[in-house]
Amino acid sequence: MRLYLWQRTPGKSNWIIRGTDDKGQEVHESTKTTDKKTAEALRIKREGKLLLEVVHGKQAVVTLRLPEISTE
Repeated sequence: MRLYLWQRTPGKSNWIIRGTDDKGQEVHESTKTTDKKTAEALRIKREGKLLLEVVHGKQAVVTLRLPEISTE
């Protein structure tokens, strides 16, 4: 699992995080920044998240919907 930074138009477009995860799934995400230092920090953070998923599994996401209570 190795992610790298890629920029379509050097100096003008946003940095893209590219690579594959541990299962071979392609990762292709915009960093939404043209600053390479910021993009590198985001790449490291994303790589860390992927590593945690490998070790501990994907984090469960639960959405709780509560019914509206009327005050009549």
